[in-house]
Amino acid sequence: MTNRYALTSLGKPLMAALAVAGGLTVSAQSYIQSTCDYAPMTAEGTIICLGDDAVSSAIPLGFSFNFYDVPYTDCYVSSNGYLSFAAGLGSACCTGQILPNATYPASIFFGQEDLDPNSCIDGDISYYTTGAPGSQIFVLSFVDVPHYPGPEGTFPVTVQVQLYEGTNEVRIVTTQWNSDGGAATMGLNENGSNADPVSGRNSEVWSAFDECISFVPNTEPTGGCMDAAAINYDPGADFDDGTCFYGYIASTCDYSPMATEGTIVCLGDDQVSTAIDMGFDFPFYGTPHNQAYISSNGFVTFQPGMGSGCCTGQILPNATYQNTIFIGQEDLDPNTCVDGEINYYTTGAPGSQVFVVNFIGVPHYPGPAGTFNITVQLQCYEATGEIRIVTTEWNSDGGAATMGLNYNGTYADWVPGRNSSVWDAFDECYSWMPLTEPLPVCDAPGGLFADGITTDDAVLHWDAVDGAMNYNVILQNTATGLLKKKVFTTNMAVIENKLSPLTNYAFRVKTGCGVDPENMSDPSPWYYFTTLGRTGEEQATVTLFPNPNNGVFTLNVAGYADNSFNLNIYNTMGAIVYTKTVDITSDNQAVVVSLENVPGGMYQINLSNDQYQINYPVIVTK
Repeated sequence: MTNRYALTSLGKPLMAALAVAGGLTVSAQSYIQSTCDYAPMTAEGTIICLGDDAVSSAIPLGFSFNFYDVPYTDCYVSSNGYLSFAAGLGSACCTGQILPNATYPASIFFGQEDLDPNSCIDGDISYYTTGAPGSQIFVLSFVDVPHYPGPEGTFPVTVQVQLYEGTNEVRIVTTQWNSDGGAATMGLNENGSNADPVSGRNSEVWSAFDECISFVPNTEPTGGCMDAAAINYDPGADFDDGTCFYGYIASTCDYSPMATEGTIVCLGDDQVSTAIDMGFDFPFYGTPHNQAYISSNGFVTFQPGMGSGCCTGQILPNATYQNTIFIGQEDLDPNTCVDGEINYYTTGAPGSQVFVVNFIGVPHYPGPAGTFNITVQLQCYEATGEIRIVTTEWNSDGGAATMGLNYNGTYADWVPGRNSSVWDAFDECYSWMPLTEPLPVCDAPGGLFADGITTDDAVLHWDAVDGAMNYNVILQNTATGLLKKKVFTTNMAVIENKLSPLTNYAFRVKTGCGVDPENMSDPSPWYYFTTLGRTGEEQATVTLFPNPNNGVFTLNVAGYADNSFNLNIYNTMGAIVYTKTVDITSDNQAVVVSLENVPGGMYQINLSNDQYQINYPVIVTK
């Protein structure tokens, strides 16, 4: 994937209040989430004996239940605390999954972590269906199921899932969910793009007692971005809510670090901080976030439950470290506030605040302080959504490091030369500014031709394109394959003293438009020409038109009067497909060639005698 910004849909947007999940403000709610009266139903029913990390066979619901608008009649239960309507999934061991999640589609996470019912020895799992047809309820109960490895009574979990026929409501009724210190998850998951997690329980540490959380399908019209050109295009939106996001413009900026004092974060080797409140909603690739997590290895993420990024620069795009800003990520070691300092703060008035993270004198592993120091600052701007990485010193220890933005495993924007590469940086600033409207679409130029051709010169022309900022010209020596590239601001390129006599060349052009230097059109078709040869003091040339052609074309031979040539045309395998003797009797003579019985493709023309060898490429299209 190239270093670009177009992203997939983030799912259906939220109509009511945004639900915050572990610092991630979820913009894609398909269910209205609320508390309900704590009223567990009876826990008696058909017993399911599941061992550690086991998933049941299909369990009939007794009715059709719609989950994310898809009807299901069976479910599957994992001993680790989730129910799925999809067959063949794993047990979700051994930590809380992060929602949205592509691995566990069509699933209800009612307190998923590493649990162990120990095949009906430690705690009970049961299910039943009750009520009259049309208003039945499917009930799944976990009673006193302990965390792994047990036994019963070890951080017990008693929780019940209720599925309501007709309304398609989901209720999670929790009597006790005792944390053992591990990250756990509660919420609904449609797929890898859309989920409804419970606030603070998206792969995080939590406990809960005597509560009920209801999920009712959101039948209200859903707003979202309806522009298919946007990063966060939502095909499920019923109306455009003005949230369309079109990526970032990357550029250098003035080196101007802000204050380096703030709240200290004491992180050891290969550690990630707890959630840090930013003080405002900050949009990252079109999704607002209000909490961040700092890794001791040089990244800031908006995604809970991430690893530390040890022990080398991650390659972007990256599916493991989603929603992450890599400020110079490698194997660093602040040594729990002994070697260097990490701090953060939020400054400015509401509406124009800036969230700042500082790494000051943090060494590479294993330290101590002063060992290839890192001093770098991240600035996130509330008013504009701009991201800046301001580097005072980034001293390489020879390991690969990464700097840039990463959305997911498909899309990212890294600093050139710093995508898991070896580099240093000093007194610099990189900026990423959000686009509020789509970049203009460039058309490839047409009308290519060359004139002013000599033994070593040529003038290349093409039609001007409306809105063009510049043109990227690619010139190729067709014999050697050697390419030269250069940017021009007008629709003409003068090539002086750069070409070789009697040599075949081709050129094509891309149009650049907008402020992004990477916003280029597709390339134009190739245009072919041959430089002149010399006979004594006089120049001579052979030109061909049209090229490409349908097999019929004209060779114009100038400056070779009183010469006889063998004309041979070869295919790409070196076989002769056409041969003829050509007698040149004038200073400017046209020779018509008809390749009627050859397939389309590239061919090589050769005019030769005892004194001259002239080669010319021709493209036949059929």
